[in-house]
Amino acid sequence: EAVTWTAGWYAVSGTVTISEPITVTGEVHLILVDGCTLNAEKGIVVTTGNSLTIYAQSGGTGTLMATGTVDGNNASAGIGGSTSSPNSGTITIHGGVINAIGGCVGNAQRVAAGIGGGTGDTGGSGSNITIYGGKVTAVSPKNNGGNGGAGIGGGGGAGMKRQRCSGSDKKESRETVLLQSDSEWAVSVRTVGRLLIQVKVRRKEE
Repeated sequence: EAVTWTAGWYAVSGTVTISEPITVTGEVHLILVDGCTLNAEKGIVVTTGNSLTIYAQSGGTGTLMATGTVDGNNASAGIGGSTSSPNSGTITIHGGVINAIGGCVGNAQRVAAGIGGGTGDTGGSGSNITIYGGKVTAVSPKNNGGNGGAGIGGGGGAGMKRQRCSGSDKKESRETVLLQSDSEWAVSVRTVGRLLIQVKVRRKEE
């Protein structure tokens, strides 16, 4: 059965496995309690108009593992766009250990972002992604010369082979960001137009 998180605050403690897609509606705030592990086996869907903000306790040891899924010829991001609505909403990470892997269509011709866009005819945008703290690893899996996505950013789609932060066709695209929770720096990712991914490292007050 599908899982929906409506607007509000949620806290995870212990080990929790959710085997269906988690859909975020409205403004959702998620707290990763120290020592917890949340396994989102079919990803967390955050599409346009919705937002997910992730926090950690002081130890920063709470872990989220999110893996995108596949429906037909399209794939969802680990955190972000879905197979039917590939553009991601607003995703903000303040702490915790976050591991996100994009979904990959069987023949690897369309691959979603780890965090950001899903896949589609034009590839999903990965806009408004900001990381203030934590250890974040996001992977768009290796593809077979098809339309790969970014680790953090846009998803792949027909004719969208360069919508990525790094990497190249046929290779895994991986981004790792490590920031202390009290760091004065933040990393933000925004899709500009259809192809360009803009990555900005800035002071928090900017």
